[in-house]
Amino acid sequence: MVLYNKQLVLYNKKLVLYNKQLVLYNKQLLFYDKQLLFYNKQLLLYNKQLLLYNKQLLLYSKQLLLYSKQLLLYNKQLLLYNKQLLLYNKQLLLYNKQLLLYNKQLLLYSKQMVLYNKQLVLYNKKLVLYNKQLVLYNKQLLLYNKQLLFYDKQLLLYNKQLLFYNK
Repeated sequence: MVLYNKQLVLYNKKLVLYNKQLVLYNKQLLFYDKQLLFYNKQLLLYNKQLLLYNKQLLLYSKQLLLYSKQLLLYNKQLLLYNKQLLLYNKQLLLYNKQLLLYNKQLLLYSKQMVLYNKQLVLYNKKLVLYNKQLVLYNKQLLLYNKQLLFYDKQLLLYNKQLLFYNK
């Protein structure tokens, strides 16, 4: 009976150890959940930035269309008014410089969008990696839970034996 009590104490110690391991794995899962939330927030921020740049690109496209229409109007006026040729040519030069500036800005925003897309791809890869790690930890937790269940059943059996021997 002393031997069974010692075994029971030993199994109880093992159960305590497994419970501590389970708590540790739960803490690790919480840590990875927090990291996942952080990366999701970053993805949301980058998505918002991309939306802003898309809106800016749309605005610049509309402005370019407007300036193109203005240039067409000025060209028609040049045909009609030979006397104002010099004045309209200067205005066209000014509008062309503005178009060049807007084209440069469009090019810059396009490059920024490419950069943000690359960053999004990188964050998505990190997110996939963290998800895989979470799946692995969940599988490990399931295995430990099964082991704990097995030890609980053994402990129940030993307790029944102790009850039987104590009668």
